[in-house]
Amino acid sequence: MIQRIQSVYLLAVLVLQLVALFILKNWIAASGSFSSLSDQPFLYAGIVASAILSFFSLLKFKARKLQFVLNRLNSLIHLVILFVFVVRVFAITDPETTRPFSLFLPALTIGLLYLANKAIKKDEDLIRSVDRIR
Repeated sequence: MIQRIQSVYLLAVLVLQLVALFILKNWIAASGSFSSLSDQPFLYAGIVASAILSFFSLLKFKARKLQFVLNRLNSLIHLVILFVFVVRVFAITDPETTRPFSLFLPALTIGLLYLANKAIKKDEDLIRSVDRIR
């Protein structure tokens, strides 16, 4: 399981999502003040769903096609989360409010999911080429 590079990428995605859930307690609200992540149920539900999807995808290392589809779905969830973050950050009218570094977490996880999908496709192509030789 962990000997494949896509499993390492998926584990990194899962760790980043757990960081987003448990360590980053404050997210920028649209008004410019800090609020708890649990006060924003849409973002919280998206991050929890994405973490569950990542964990399930990590366990499905033998079913490469299913893992590929789950990673695509996870990428779509992260695109929505990133869009919501960008809208909230650019809606802040106070020029002295600092922009959160947490805005980069969904973008980083999308990149890691892309790399995992690329490695899964490479494994699938390798399996197909070996089957063709037999």
